[in-house]
Amino acid sequence: MIRFAASALLLALAVPGAAGAAPPSPAAQGKPGTPAWAGCVWRLGSESAKNWLAMKAPAWVNDVPTPAETLGHRLIALCSSDAANERKPNRTPNWGSLRAALTRARPASPGASDSSEPVTLLCRNHVVQAGRETLFRIDIVRVSGTQRTTIFQQHFGEHQGRIFRVPQDIRHIPAADAEISTVCRSITSTGGLADA
Repeated sequence: MIRFAASALLLALAVPGAAGAAPPSPAAQGKPGTPAWAGCVWRLGSESAKNWLAMKAPAWVNDVPTPAETLGHRLIALCSSDAANERKPNRTPNWGSLRAALTRARPASPGASDSSEPVTLLCRNHVVQAGRETLFRIDIVRVSGTQRTTIFQQHFGEHQGRIFRVPQDIRHIPAADAEISTVCRSITSTGGLADA
């Protein structure tokens, strides 16, 4: 588990290019849902792809991504290094399009395991007030070598003590002097989370 409290490091994780722009890795190719992307996924993440296709499509849940959703984001990150638009967050991928592309590109004999890179992290960002942590954003971060790219952001709000996902293009931005806590865990080939 990676835990951050410094706001400068948070910016490096959350803002595309803040950690230093580097060219995309050779493995990152194609927009998610294209044949090039799907072929790349089967080369680098055959175990993840097989597991994801065996799951029900990702479902909308308030504050906790389902294994199908986290694994879907892992598949996107394996072969796409497109950074999320921080001004237009909460854009759910077209899961049906991704599923169809992977199904069409599935090789007769898929590999048995995933490549060790890139790594995909799920980072939970909390505002800390009076000793209480409140989730305000989840980032999906692609890590390839020293390059970190935030590929997806989901913002959250709180109403009567309950956390909820805010709609597309709406952001929850903590006060400039707020204490921020960030915990990142890697997404596994089953959609679970492991200490990074």
